[in-house]
Amino acid sequence: MNDCHVHSNFSFDSDVPIKSYVESAIQYEYDAIFFTEHCEFIENNKFFENYIKEIEQLKYSHTLFIGAALEVDLPYIERIDKSILKKLDFSLGSFHQLAQSPLEYYINLLDKLSDKDILSSIDALAHIDFPLRNDDIARTFMKLYNSDFEIILYRILKKLVDSNKVLEINISNLEGNETRASMIFYCNIIQKYREIGGKYFCYGSDSHSLADFRLSYINRKKYLDSLKLNESDFVIFKKHKIIKN
Repeated sequence: MNDCHVHSNFSFDSDVPIKSYVESAIQYEYDAIFFTEHCEFIENNKFFENYIKEIEQLKYSHTLFIGAALEVDLPYIERIDKSILKKLDFSLGSFHQLAQSPLEYYINLLDKLSDKDILSSIDALAHIDFPLRNDDIARTFMKLYNSDFEIILYRILKKLVDSNKVLEINISNLEGNETRASMIFYCNIIQKYREIGGKYFCYGSDSHSLADFRLSYINRKKYLDSLKLNESDFVIFKKHKIIKN
């Protein structure tokens, strides 16, 4: 098992030390864990150096693989020194800009992924179900899901497949009131991704606390069974190279 999307106290919205996650991952018998910190912290060079140093110190102290990564908001990528990305195991692209409607969100996401510099700077795409985080939007989305959505989502997935990028299955939306909408959406996306030729997924708990991480572990099999996925469907990254289970 692995988790390719975890936030520690190097992200502004978590206060959990990396070491605490590592101890939990070992307890749960994970094979790999990746700390996908929010990219804002790299503006402080000393902070980034400390992050890499801590990862490196822990990486060779355990059989668990501990990966360095960033969750990079797509509009932010042009501000990042590409030499920084080279020091990571992978870059997880995300798009947090909510629009006036779910359809507009996906049109904007497609526009970002059509930028070759942006697409070449990420290894996987996170949060493809981002609009469904909001329960009202989730209900609206499911009512309006039609051919317009199908075309835009097809183009987004095609961009990923054609450029050998990985689709993240982010399970953070599968708890709570949005569960039905998120699950239906993911099942649809997974089917289309595979029809287009997509082979690889990465698993992301999007944990910001040890409670999140534990809940992901407890419910993992339930999520994967519902999505008709197996552990063998997931990959990890080492120095930006896809590593199969």
